[in-house]
Amino acid sequence: MSKKRNNDQMWEKRIRNRNKKEKKIRVKEFRHYFKLNIVRIYRGGGNGDGLAFELYSGQYILMEHRQQCCENVEIYDIVGNLSELIGSPIVEFEEVKLRHEIDELERPGEYDESFTWTFYKIGTMKGNVTIRWIGESTGAYSEEVDVKTVTELPKGYSMINQ
Repeated sequence: MSKKRNNDQMWEKRIRNRNKKEKKIRVKEFRHYFKLNIVRIYRGGGNGDGLAFELYSGQYILMEHRQQCCENVEIYDIVGNLSELIGSPIVEFEEVKLRHEIDELERPGEYDESFTWTFYKIGTMKGNVTIRWIGESTGAYSEEVDVKTVTELPKGYSMINQ
């Protein structure tokens, strides 16, 4: 009985310590996108999980991940209606990341030694949308979502019906 209790205590301590050390939360605000107007939204890219927001200026805010090797980064879900972002100035554009490294006992998939949840909260006066991405890797490859402004829409993107 005491052996079981010691084992349980060891696991509880390990989980507590792991949660303190291995979770990393980072928040970043994209203030340079504030007051810009989205006119169209596109979906596509290499693995079909990119998003592009066409701005009134003719430029695009591009969100995607370029596959390197042993990682997978994709949109997990979208909360809210993307069409509410169209035609009203952006008042919020925030990225929140939670990085977590896991041990052998927790590995559900092929590349799951490490994973990163990335949430993008985009808001206008008409409504808010949260885009949740999941990145999984061996720990040696990027689990990041690239967000950048481009002047041309890359090949493989098509407009979302709005």
